[in-house]
Amino acid sequence: MQATGKSFSAVKRWRLKIEELSGYEFKKVRMRVSRRRVQDVFQFTDEEFEKFIRLSHRLDETKNMNQSVVEIWGDLKAREERQLRIDVANLKTGQAKLIQALNDKTKEITSLTYRVKKLEDERANLDKEETEVQGFFSKLKKKDKR
Repeated sequence: MQATGKSFSAVKRWRLKIEELSGYEFKKVRMRVSRRRVQDVFQFTDEEFEKFIRLSHRLDETKNMNQSVVEIWGDLKAREERQLRIDVANLKTGQAKLIQALNDKTKEITSLTYRVKKLEDERANLDKEETEVQGFFSKLKKKDKR
């Protein structure tokens, strides 16, 4: 408050606006305020402290809270949009990999289906030859019996 030249309530309003617009989360710590009472208070880092001072100067110049907060603390919407673009790109990459894997598996299944069909045909030919061979020997057996 002393460094910014503003009141406690003004700094509190700034903190709330910063959290709203930039999505920044300040660190809370529990502090004993009396023998039996503990209270959560915000503990600002040196970097946060410097940003509050810059925000105070910027507000004195522009008198525009939203613009000043976005300039110093960043914009939550822009950050979320960037993250969404990154997520979409990752999803597209993952989708392409899944499609490629599916295509590979489809080719493998087609190949295996062809091999199974070929083995079934060979089995059918062997069964046919086996029945023909039995027929030949059965004719010989019939001649021997006569």
